[in-house]
Amino acid sequence: MSIGIILCKSANKKFVEYVIQDYNRPMGVATYKTSADMDDRLKKLLPPVEDLEKLL
Repeated sequence: MSIGIILCKSANKKFVEYVIQDYNRPMGVATYKTSADMDDRLKKLLPPVEDLEKLL
């Protein structure tokens, strides 16, 4: 069994419909935002990048 992931800079319903038109298994489609697109209030809640790098 395999899964497919489509990453797009912006949501485009027609593109997604075209890509999955022949796909006959359950699928979810979601959008995301990068930290550059994030509201300043949310950015302040995230730990510093350096702290996250230490965890890796």
